Amino acid sequence: MRRAVAAYFGLQGAGVVGWWAMLFLDAEARQWFRMSPAPDHTLLAFALPDLAILAPASLLGAALVVRRDARAPVVLWVAAGATVYAALYTLAFAVRADAGWLGAALMLPAALLSGSCAAAATPSMVALLRHARPASAGWNTAKTFAQIAVFWGTLLFLVPWLIRMLELRLGVPSFGGPGMRVVAVGLFVALGGLGVWSGVTMARSGRGTPLPLDAPRRLVVSGPYAYVRNPMAIGSLGQGVAVGLYLGSPLVLVYVGIGAWMWQVLARPLEEMDLARHFGAEYEAYRDAVRCWCPNLTAFRAPTDARQLSA
Repeated sequence: MRRAVAAYFGLQGAGVVGWWAMLFLDAEARQWFRMSPAPDHTLLAFALPDLAILAPASLLGAALVVRRDARAPVVLWVAAGATVYAALYTLAFAVRADAGWLGAALMLPAALLSGSCAAAATPSMVALLRHARPASAGWNTAKTFAQIAVFWGTLLFLVPWLIRMLELRLGVPSFGGPGMRVVAVGLFVALGGLGVWSGVTMARSGRGTPLPLDAPRRLVVSGPYAYVRNPMAIGSLGQGVAVGLYLGSPLVLVYVGIGAWMWQVLARPLEEMDLARHFGAEYEAYRDAVRCWCPNLTAFRAPTDARQLSA
């Protein structure tokens, strides 16, 4: 995770410098990012904050992460804050002026990745992960379904729809083929069923919910978890692919790819660190026997002593 965070911020810092070099050296390139029909002053004014804050903070943060310097998170949050501010400004400008959509399209994922990488590199973030309070299986199941509804509504419907609207503004062509929407719907339903099965198993067997702030009190190794460690991630990402296929949207598929990278490189190490801290040898035995992405052909059986320990 540390290397991935350093690599991202290093690339971001170098990319900002390279991008501005291109705009200053090639006036024709500015037409792709121009924010208004007026002279380029509005666009070029961004050079000062980008080159004075965003690029140096990104490069310095990457260097501090590599050196394992305790000051790295502070610098990374400065870079992330600058990125988020620029992304929100370009988005607001694009909405009001109906111009500069390409800049907004590039800045929004940069803001998401910057904030996520800064959070992953902040040691205190692990302290936010906590287990659910004692509750009935019914209440945990109800909370799980509420979380699924919010997750699906936001990340699988609202965000892809907004991305498709952005594609229309940018003139990004859609793709399609005979029967592709039917396949997409079938894929979405099947993987949605996997997600619901996983969530209910977590609520009833784990005595918690999928939300890391309300995590299971017991290690879940039954249901789909007996075959693969992260069935909910597989289901959610697969549903995202299904939505991208249904809409014929290249950028939705890119969005899913970014989400997969974030989960694998940023979220998973923190989650596994927390599981090892709480469940110890029981989790380590499970982790060693069950793969993360590729399902096992046979169900995992917890050792007798581990089952007695967790009872």
